[in-house]
Amino acid sequence: MTEDAYLTVLAASLGTFYEPLERISRADCPLDDDQLVQAAAAGLLPVCEAGEIVWIIAPRCLTARRLASQSQPAWLQSFRLTSSERLLRFVARHTQKALGRRAADGLRRSRPLFSHAPRRHGAKRIAALGFVPLAVTILSLLSAPAIEALATLLCSVFLGAAGLRLLSVAFARQAPRSSTRIADHELPIYTIICALYREANVVDGLVAAIRSLDYPPEKLDVKLVVEADDHDTRRALARLELGPPFEIITAPLNGPRTKPKALNVALPFARGSFTVVYDAEDVPEPDQLRRAVDTFMVADEGLACCRRR
Repeated sequence: MTEDAYLTVLAASLGTFYEPLERISRADCPLDDDQLVQAAAAGLLPVCEAGEIVWIIAPRCLTARRLASQSQPAWLQSFRLTSSERLLRFVARHTQKALGRRAADGLRRSRPLFSHAPRRHGAKRIAALGFVPLAVTILSLLSAPAIEALATLLCSVFLGAAGLRLLSVAFARQAPRSSTRIADHELPIYTIICALYREANVVDGLVAAIRSLDYPPEKLDVKLVVEADDHDTRRALARLELGPPFEIITAPLNGPRTKPKALNVALPFARGSFTVVYDAEDVPEPDQLRRAVDTFMVADEGLACCRRR
């Protein structure tokens, strides 16, 4: 049974209907572009109809079961169902510029110290350029012994930094591991992001490897990011008839065409508590995600990421 067919039957049983989002225009949604991106991640889209708000829900995980078994709050009495794929397609279609701007420039604007993006011309750059002739003038006035002493000092600083890095590797702590297997219902949602470009020949192997993971499919959130003009890869994915938990995201044309940008495009839609990035040629071990979750669960809050061995 396809997701559309399942949701159509579920909607009828709940006294509502399935919304394919084909007749909904951008003007019908009261959210701005940034909020609309977040709506796709939440699976909840408000739409104005005849002066009233109608909620479009894309059920995920246990949401469908809760809708069928619990009484709904007053604000959710008027709702419809749609698929995650259709909601993502609707949002991506109407937020291309916002997605591209966030993916290419979001980190530089929000946390410039964490970004390696080129800095804009400003007072600091002018001051740095002015420092160069000043430094050349000072060095020309120094004696040979003074220059040798300065060079020795700079070399000592460099060697000290390199030695510190080597020591940190030598004394790195091994993350502890639990001896018990985490039950499926206790596992968190895990997001998998794959940036694909001209990978039509290998996507079937990647998809097969992801489907072979020892992790509950309902707890997976797989984002495949494809460039807009990469028609071969898109056709290869279409032939696989993916369905949940796979979602295909089109990278906006604006901004640089780089892998970091493609990964950033998927991040606003990620629903997992944990995230892993795979390349198209990767074949992860079936228990890799379970081992990663296990590592995070038993480690302290200082652990932010782990790498596979």
